[in-house]
Amino acid sequence: MELAEKISHLLIVGFHGVHEEDEGVQRMAKQISAGTAGGVILFGYNIESPTQVKKLTGFLKKHACGQPLLMAVDQEGGRVERLSPQKGFKGFKTPKAVSHLSAEDALKHYTEMASELAEHGFNLDFAPCVDMDPLHYTCPVIGGLDRSFGHETRQIVKYGKIVMEALKDKHILNCIKHFPGHGSALGDTHEGYVDVSEQWEEKELRPFMELVHSQGVDMVMTAHIFNKHLDAKNPATFSKGTLSLLREGGYQGIIISDDLHMSAIQKHYSFEESIVKAFAAGNDMVIFSNSPAAAKGIETFKPDPLLPEKFIQVVQRAVHSNLLKEESISASFERVMTLKKNIKN
Repeated sequence: MELAEKISHLLIVGFHGVHEEDEGVQRMAKQISAGTAGGVILFGYNIESPTQVKKLTGFLKKHACGQPLLMAVDQEGGRVERLSPQKGFKGFKTPKAVSHLSAEDALKHYTEMASELAEHGFNLDFAPCVDMDPLHYTCPVIGGLDRSFGHETRQIVKYGKIVMEALKDKHILNCIKHFPGHGSALGDTHEGYVDVSEQWEEKELRPFMELVHSQGVDMVMTAHIFNKHLDAKNPATFSKGTLSLLREGGYQGIIISDDLHMSAIQKHYSFEESIVKAFAAGNDMVIFSNSPAAAKGIETFKPDPLLPEKFIQVVQRAVHSNLLKEESISASFERVMTLKKNIKN
């Protein structure tokens, strides 16, 4: 397989539009058909109703070139819920609320959520969030939104496994997030640089390490937080030392960056630099949302409809100039192909 085609499978990209005749959707379909985009992510602005989104996902997936298309969404329940009751979907509890349910009731709850995702064409859910919620303060975008299952490893792992089990039963891939722990952050990486050096505790690693040892994790998403105790120069997403903790712990699955369009990245790194640093650090895949909501701190941000083509060119140039190793790109591609073998819808 050509290098460019391999690279295309290492990107999950957002787009604008809701109906198949919309310009953004038509362009996305052509990019998928051309083999320049192996995965897409939908946001609230792509979703109007159950009927509409089912048509949209079906339309895009039928353009898949050779390999299944990753059709991703953030569906945790509560405040992070793209398939929302306001748009005609069921609506689900926050992780904090679910943590008060019995294991049996939690499994039933998440099985319903997984069924709804599968019914509407999704095969990858960026969930569960397994960040800790500290006892003495609150992260505005984790604990503040009730996205955490609690402050104890045992509790987080228990309910994280239940989410993963429910998703697997409906052939939905999972992604635990945000490694190495975002719950101690006092800021929002959508808005800019966040340093957790003074708050972060090593125990925040435990849910991630216990879950990857359980062999049920499909992806691990990185956090853009900076922690001088793990890396004195780079945020976690760009830290080889931080991400190597996963490999040293035995994890052989996919490591995927959080959205590289977030202000914590965009304010400090160019498009090309962010891509090269992400792969050099050990990410297998990256996300570019093309969403202005991700780049809250950048007034000049504009979505780029030609991002997939530019992404491939950047990685190719980096390989040819020895900034990235082709063997590493190929290894990441093989991990993605292994995962795509499990896609049923």
